[in-house]
Amino acid sequence: FRRVLFRSYGVRDASCNARRSVRDQLERNRGVVTANDQLCGDPAPNQKKRLRVVYRCGDSEPARAFARQGERLRLSCGR
Repeated sequence: FRRVLFRSYGVRDASCNARRSVRDQLERNRGVVTANDQLCGDPAPNQKKRLRVVYRCGDSEPARAFARQGERLRLSCGR
């Protein structure tokens, strides 16, 4: 199973907690989330933002994943 530990969307000095939206998209889209302002608003107008996610598969070490604004991110637990 996949457990998300941390997620934020924005730029270095301006970000928002995208927890609920990331969780909902991952469940609805089978592990895929789109990095966009619909996650938690626009914390940095007129700047390119990034989605940052830290997650864990089972008892493994935490993994980090990043997506630029407009990109899709797939969080998968390899087998």
